[in-house]
Amino acid sequence: NLDWGQDLKRLNDWAIANEVTEIYLDYFGTADASSYLDQVKVTPIKSSSGPKLGYVAISATMFQDSFYLHQNNPNYQDYWWLKWRTPDYRIGESILIYHITQY
Repeated sequence: NLDWGQDLKRLNDWAIANEVTEIYLDYFGTADASSYLDQVKVTPIKSSSGPKLGYVAISATMFQDSFYLHQNNPNYQDYWWLKWRTPDYRIGESILIYHITQY
């Protein structure tokens, strides 16, 4: 895995610079994301949450794991709704950001 929390501060800086006030987040690390994203409303999601509209930030580790887990258990819900999309932004090496305006 490549996500140890090093990009949460960068995610906060990106959100402020881009005037993003709300974001869905699936984060691998153990750091408390809300302590780094102090000016952004964070809604935690998992791959099983299904499609979301707005800004979605997913740890690259969680994104890849969702497809691996689905291969081993067809009942596991992966990030199928993002599989063919290119991330709109990438924070450091570990956080993928998608701006979803429609499914």
